[in-house]
Amino acid sequence: MGVAPLRKLSLTDFRIHASKNVNWVIENNAHIWLLKHGRPAAGVVPAHHMRALDRMMGKPMDQHESEMQRILQDWRFAKLHIEHYELTQEAERVLREFRVRQALSGE
Repeated sequence: MGVAPLRKLSLTDFRIHASKNVNWVIENNAHIWLLKHGRPAAGVVPAHHMRALDRMMGKPMDQHESEMQRILQDWRFAKLHIEHYELTQEAERVLREFRVRQALSGE
């Protein structure tokens, strides 16, 4: 088994031609290293290489996917509760100001 062809691209250069770059990876069974500030930050590999990596790391890709979905759901849930809390705090502040104004005006 030979070494996969490799390209090193800045994240910006990759983004400009993402579709073309992904097609190159698929067609050539290749890898792309994405550079951030000149240093490798991530990689683009064919899906079957990802599956092999998952097997080596002991977790199948669908398990990573389901964990990411759970994390996303937890984040959305937390975000809704934070927004609700912030709205409640704002409503209480406005109500306090209204009561102070009422008390000052003698109503």
